[in-house]
Amino acid sequence: LCHHNPDTGASQEASFPSLYLLPSHEDNLEEVLPDVFSLLPLFADLSTFMIQQVIQFAKAIPAFRNLPMDDQISLLKGATLEVCQIQFNTVFNEETNAWKCGPHC
Repeated sequence: LCHHNPDTGASQEASFPSLYLLPSHEDNLEEVLPDVFSLLPLFADLSTFMIQQVIQFAKAIPAFRNLPMDDQISLLKGATLEVCQIQFNTVFNEETNAWKCGPHC
């Protein structure tokens, strides 16, 4: 994936590009939006994978497995997105202001 910076006009290799949808960049919306929308399937795949990983992790905890099934489901529904957010934060590169999504980026 490439990251286009409208401030410099440069493109660089990146994972998830920052969204330059600030008022000062409204004239570039036609350029930016198609790139953003092309990332939606990638976000969906990554989100699905991460949710599956959270569920597998929870199932590996004996105390979690001892809870009634309804409680397990409620806990997973209530916390999975937050755990995924924490996972996303671990792969954020502060130097490039982008998330690294692995060897395919």
